[in-house]
Amino acid sequence: MLFNYLNKKVKNVQAEDEIAMGCCCQPCPTPDPDFDCLNVIEFDITTVVRGTVPADGNMRISIEDTCLNCIKDKCFVDVMVTNPCGGPRIPCTACLTSYRYVGCIKYNANFPLEGGNTFTCFRDCLCVNSIRCYACEECTTNNCPTTQEGFITNIQAEITNSVPVTGAPDFSLVSFTIRLRLTKPCVTTPAP
Repeated sequence: MLFNYLNKKVKNVQAEDEIAMGCCCQPCPTPDPDFDCLNVIEFDITTVVRGTVPADGNMRISIEDTCLNCIKDKCFVDVMVTNPCGGPRIPCTACLTSYRYVGCIKYNANFPLEGGNTFTCFRDCLCVNSIRCYACEECTTNNCPTTQEGFITNIQAEITNSVPVTGAPDFSLVSFTIRLRLTKPCVTTPAP
């Protein structure tokens, strides 16, 4: 009976130690090469607008990122570390913090119309679910943006194609690309 009691206590202490070391978190997900860990993410969009839009026209774009959020989560990776006593490297599990931007970036796109300075408008929302970076769990220099203006540092947009809609000459089928440079909340140092 005493043995069972002590055995249960030891298991509880081991479980508490594992939780304290971060061993209860999930493995880090494999980043999506099209959206995760990139400095710039790109969206290709096609829409129909009223009027004739030149295929090489410049466009104006404005954004609102008040519906974008930064989410911190814990995960682990398996790594090999240097053995302080020398000899073979030691396999270890390292707990990391991932920083993910999730939400919607609202935008207004203004396309120039042929033959003048007038514009036709289109607005929509870009859905973002992007891991921005990973950092050591105990790092205190990494933080999510504190203001809604801290998510995006640059935005570019260009018309890639524009053709009249067959049977509806007052409308154009416009394709355009939006490139967003998103911030990374992790402080990084080059590898030695």
